[in-house]
Amino acid sequence: MWRKVFAVTLILCGLSVIIFPMARDGYLKYQQNNMINQWRSSLMQVSDGALGQTDSDDQDNTMQPDLTEDMEALLIIEKIGLRIPVLTGVTDHNLKQAAASIIGTGKPGEIGNYCIAAHRSRTYGIQFNRLDELIKGDAIIIETNNQSYTYIVTESMIVEPDKVEVLQNDGQKKQITLITCDYRTKPYLRFIVKGELGD
Repeated sequence: MWRKVFAVTLILCGLSVIIFPMARDGYLKYQQNNMINQWRSSLMQVSDGALGQTDSDDQDNTMQPDLTEDMEALLIIEKIGLRIPVLTGVTDHNLKQAAASIIGTGKPGEIGNYCIAAHRSRTYGIQFNRLDELIKGDAIIIETNNQSYTYIVTESMIVEPDKVEVLQNDGQKKQITLITCDYRTKPYLRFIVKGELGD
């Protein structure tokens, strides 16, 4: 009897070890897609409101949490199948949900270095997991509430965590820098992808 209970317990523990990461990553993708959809919907409502269009049948959304409150942009990298919200400010909370811009760096489409950080999930296709597949010439798209910007990858590198020079700009270029951990090294170094705004 006890052997059966022990065997079933072991099987359940094994299944939970396998299922939990998949469920966690699936829920993260669900949250990110929900955030993107709410963000796009809110942009449409602002656009319709500016045109004087209203829908009297709209439901009261005050009970729904605003997932887009800190969302400033959408990062799209078609080559690696990435569509991820960019939240304002690198905090533990923001990095658990999506990518986050580094406050004090540039803005999308402007002269400066728009820096975005995200976790490098160990799960294929989640967060910046596939960032190391980008090569010179690949496209990085940033969508804001009123514009789309296409940056072209110029280089990638691995640097020490304290090498803050990668965040700087020469004051003349419109750049983007994507930052994540490099799990192949211990202690973790930083994997960097840099790009410049295309014409």
